[in-house]
Amino acid sequence: MKKQTIALIGATGSVGKQSIDLIEHFTHNFDLTLLSCHSNWKDLSILASPWPKAQLACTAFDAGCPPDHFLIGTDAIIQAIQQRPPDILLIASSGLTAFSILRDCYSYCSRIAIANKETLILAGCSGLLPQIQQHCILMPIDSEHASIHRLLQGCSADDLRKIYLTASGGPFYSSPNPDFDWDSITPEQALRHPTWNMGPKISLDSATMANKGIELLEAHFLFSLTPDKLDILIHPHSLVHAVAEWVDGTSSAHIAPADMRLCIQYALSWPKLFSTDYTEALDWKKLSILPFVPFEAKGLPIIQSAYECISNPELAKWLPLAYLAADEIVLDRFIHQRIAFKDIGVWMLDTLRDVKKNYYLDTKSINPSTILGIYKVMCDWIKKGY
Repeated sequence: MKKQTIALIGATGSVGKQSIDLIEHFTHNFDLTLLSCHSNWKDLSILASPWPKAQLACTAFDAGCPPDHFLIGTDAIIQAIQQRPPDILLIASSGLTAFSILRDCYSYCSRIAIANKETLILAGCSGLLPQIQQHCILMPIDSEHASIHRLLQGCSADDLRKIYLTASGGPFYSSPNPDFDWDSITPEQALRHPTWNMGPKISLDSATMANKGIELLEAHFLFSLTPDKLDILIHPHSLVHAVAEWVDGTSSAHIAPADMRLCIQYALSWPKLFSTDYTEALDWKKLSILPFVPFEAKGLPIIQSAYECISNPELAKWLPLAYLAADEIVLDRFIHQRIAFKDIGVWMLDTLRDVKKNYYLDTKSINPSTILGIYKVMCDWIKKGY
């Protein structure tokens, strides 16, 4: 069987490193032909050592002094992928640097596996996502969306009543009666996730629950789910990753160990399932309970904001951009102690409603070529107004 070639964008981040670990488990199935990082070329060189023929790249032009054989800049990476198309484009990076790579390279690949929330939402708003889904296999890597993908296989949308995304609850929402002084929560407290060690942005989004708002937007675009078919459950054990409730009153859940490599593996192997030996399956004879915490998602302003972004098809073309921009801005203000933690959700909701009322955007101007510029202008508008 011919190995599937992979171009890995964001190799030095958490998802990138787990992707490399997974690919090393399945060297007879996959071969890395390109690996990129933002600027950490020294770590990339070490990670790439098992693949001496792979091209290496930095997206940043100020990455120090990488060796001469490194490609520098997004345009160079795009050109390399177009000249030597991989079977799979695996986007493990965060932020919007990867959007141009996705936009300009998807037509050269037979499969896209993506863990980048922001890029997926921009692809949804700009109309790029349907183009990708028509051309190639698009596989989400987020555990919730990978689980939804599994649950919906072979099912009709007419049979679905609701999809529940699960949340760990982060440091503040994981117990039924949280006992915190919400007025004095510090950035240090918000960054301490009880289960995982993640980057600052992801950790803070988990603490505020904005990550679930973003994931609602992703699920809307990826699976064409309307707001009434989306909800959130808090499940601190992180074993149930999504639940599908059907119109006949039954439900199906995807349950798995909390190991991102399983999501990456599924994205690379579907519709096949590979036998796995790097993690243990759940021992159902010892598993006594799968607890959930009572939670009303729409009662939290930061989640309510996400629902409002997709409340109708016209808003969904552009208001999710404001959600991403406002979230980035408010987290920066919280880190610099310019807003209290308890005020973040209300600020997000007020900002989204202000954008909806006062920001003019001709939706006919939105397309894959203009979306990055539109997003930047919207960020600047929100910053000036607040």
